[in-house]
Amino acid sequence: GEAERLRTELEKRGKELDETRGELKRSREDLTDAKRELEDMTVAREKLIDEFNRLSQELTNEREKNVALVLDMNEEKTKSRSLGEDVEALREELQRNAAAAFMERQRKGEGGKDRGAQNGESG
Repeated sequence: GEAERLRTELEKRGKELDETRGELKRSREDLTDAKRELEDMTVAREKLIDEFNRLSQELTNEREKNVALVLDMNEEKTKSRSLGEDVEALREELQRNAAAAFMERQRKGEGGKDRGAQNGESG
């Protein structure tokens, strides 16, 4: 009677205790897994932050280079424009000099023919 009931109750409580121990073990394993996952996520987050900072610095550097290149390009355009104006001025001067030289040759040629004709020479 009473001893059998107590034994049955004891077995029942033992099974419940075993189940509770199993649940506790699984909960601890889940907690360990969650901690490990959290650590992995923290490491990944830190890596992403480092990568973001590196890329931000790279972007800043590239923007600075871009500004410098634009300034250089504008300076080169100004130089090129100035050189173009110089070339045009030289071209005009060359044309004036060529025209003046032609006129001088013409003048000397006319004078030379006249002198040659006066001396009995043919032109």
